[in-house]
Amino acid sequence: MAQALREALASRAAEMGLSVRSVGLAGHHPAGRHEDLLNQVIAAQKEAEANLIRRREETASVRSQANTAKLLADNPQLARAQGAGSLLRLLAGAKTTFVFAPGDLAGQVKALVTQDA
Repeated sequence: MAQALREALASRAAEMGLSVRSVGLAGHHPAGRHEDLLNQVIAAQKEAEANLIRRREETASVRSQANTAKLLADNPQLARAQGAGSLLRLLAGAKTTFVFAPGDLAGQVKALVTQDA
């Protein structure tokens, strides 16, 4: 656009004995419809960027869950320790003392729950 303006001005300036070295546009504001289209394009780009970020976060979350599941499957002691930690957090507010025997922790907890019900 600046080049077209420069050419138009150069021919008129030459008639007056002047020369135009350069032309620049500052604060160019597109007309109504063009501005709306430009705003829609910018909004679509921002939405696409946000979607890409969300997808990356979801992928990282799923990958982390898969890695955790594999680690727990490969290490039964770690799975039991995680279960015990979850049970401790669950029973943290209880005013009762529980003593668990060695063995299946989940089965013992289920037995406690079914006895209370």
